[in-house]
Formats: sequence, C-alpha cells, structure tokens
Amino acid sequence: SFQFTLNALESETKKFTGGSIITEDEGIEILVTKMTETPISTTLYFSEGVDIRLIAEEEEELRLVQIEYTVLDNLGNKYNTIHYRDIGHSTDFPKTRHSYPRLTTTNFHEEATFLTITPIVNIYKKKENDTLLELVKEPYTIEPIHMPLNK
Repeated sequence: SFQFTLNALESETKKFTGGSIITEDEGIEILVTKMTETPISTTLYFSEGVDIRLIAEEEEELRLVQIEYTVLDNLGNKYNTIHYRDIGHSTDFPKTRHSYPRLTTTNFHEEATFLTITPIVNIYKKKENDTLLELVKEPYTIEPIHMPLNK
C-alpha cells in the first residue's frame, strides 16, 4: 500500500487565435492552436482538416491518411517528439474530418527564436485479405509551418 502526493508542474499556455500559424495544401489545412510549456517539456497542439477522398484519390476502397511532423529550430536543433495522434483520417469518416493531435518534446533551446514544423503526409490502404496497411504512394511534405517563439 502506497500513499504519496504529487504537485503539478507549473505551466504556461499560449493560445494562437485567428489561424495565424497555419499551412495549407490541396485538401489539407493544419493549424497550431496552442503551446504549453512546463519546466521539463513543451506540447504543441494542432488542428488537422483533411479532405480524405481528395487526398487519397479514392471513393470506394478504404484509405487512411496519417500526418507525421518534424520539428526544427532556427539554430538547427531537431527535436524528437512523442506524437499523440487523436482519431486520424479515414474514408470511413465524412468527407472532411478534423483531428486534434499533439506533439510533446523537450523544451526548446533558450536562444531559438522560431520553429519550422514540417508535415509529412502518408496515405495507406488495407492490403488485400489482410489487416496490415501499405503505403499507396511515397510520403510527401507540404509547406512547413513557421512558428515564432516569443520568449
């Protein structure tokens, strides 16, 4: 039997309104909606709008779109992230579906002034007579998001 108390870490959240931190491509719109910093980590929150049938170029067969991200700062530091995906994008859903994933990473370098967040689009289909997925085409990047770090 254990009994202990944990204190919550102090945190600061910056909300980004008005769609100012955004990237768009045909059938895709990705916004950074907020950023929460604690003494040990930073979490970026996104809104992904995907017209799955336009992106997947498919009306009948099941297709899935998964968006990965790379995060770099202006000093050349690349950040490893933990990606919490939310519900994702599938032709099983209505035409345009919003998903709200987030990325958690270490805190950004104190001298960094902006981030470059590059979305990488992956399109999958179900393999015939299998539960596994296979890529429909090569993953591709869309225009990066340039996010200022106002310290």
